[in-house]
Amino acid sequence: MARQNKSNELAEMLRFRITSGQLQHGEQLEAIPKLAKRYETTVATVSKALESLEQAGYVERFSGKGVFVREKQNCRLALVMDADSYNPSSVSFLPIIFNELEHKCREENWSYELFFSVNDRQTAQNFLLKLAQNAFDAVLICSRWLAENSAEIFCDKPVFPIGIYPYKELDYSVSFDLYRMVYNAVVELDRLGCRQIALIDSNKDLTWSKIPDAASKGYADALKSIGQLRNPRLHIRVPISQQGGCAAFSELIRNNELSRPFGIISVDSMVTLGVIQTALISGLRISEDVIIATHANRGCGAAQFTVPILKYEYAINIHMDRIAKMIKQHGKGKDPAPGIDLLAPEKKVLIPQETLLTAESLR
Repeated sequence: MARQNKSNELAEMLRFRITSGQLQHGEQLEAIPKLAKRYETTVATVSKALESLEQAGYVERFSGKGVFVREKQNCRLALVMDADSYNPSSVSFLPIIFNELEHKCREENWSYELFFSVNDRQTAQNFLLKLAQNAFDAVLICSRWLAENSAEIFCDKPVFPIGIYPYKELDYSVSFDLYRMVYNAVVELDRLGCRQIALIDSNKDLTWSKIPDAASKGYADALKSIGQLRNPRLHIRVPISQQGGCAAFSELIRNNELSRPFGIISVDSMVTLGVIQTALISGLRISEDVIIATHANRGCGAAQFTVPILKYEYAINIHMDRIAKMIKQHGKGKDPAPGIDLLAPEKKVLIPQETLLTAESLR
């Protein structure tokens, strides 16, 4: 048997001994070499199993003392992700989610377990096995396959499923209010004197989402509110990557006669990096010739811009707080109202004061 499967089996056996009360809170486990001998396996396999249990919140290690059973958790979570979770548009988002999840679990005395690359029933087997064993109280879903099959999978389970993204099959999810971000950005760029405002949007398939066209709707509604007609050549959809941003900006300056300052809204900080790079290479001045408004995940390395910019930040700690609030309500038998809990963007103005003053004087 592969070491990974053996360590999973051992972790499950130890987890059962803990949840069934055979191992009590505060009780010390045998030393790793003794556990390896008892279960006829290797020290490496035991270490891997204990690492899994520690991550899930069942045990804790103390240097020089050993491994001890943790206090019983108030809530047991699973975070289930598919392979698409690791695309460029999410790579900066997920590490922050992991950190916030761990922080929240420690704060609330919850446990969690991660399941990666859950794309179909075959890759979901480990998760489905534990779900059948009632190992979880709530499941955080970042897997399109799991969301699409949630009615069947969770129909007879006492589990509360919540979408990390606004999957249309789920009753409950938490998401960034992209409509409001784009709408507010258009209004702000207009206030700063931009007579042409472009939107660089994602070309991803969003048919799984309850709000697939949030950005384009926010853009159209905001342009209408400021009396501008929508120009299709100023709405560009590209892959979420730095290269996508470069291509989008190149297309904008190639196909349009741009007035200055020219406004650009980007729905992702990776795209924004490409926009900035291409604008500078083209000899344009950021905040004077081009004013950029972008979505950004707070704490994300890709969103630490070194040029003047308008950031509409998404606070992932608040995302996790909202999820925790839903879970607590469910635990008390008071389910929250079904729907998407949309998080409002927080504007961070990183535009030089002289640009703001000039814009005001032109109005």
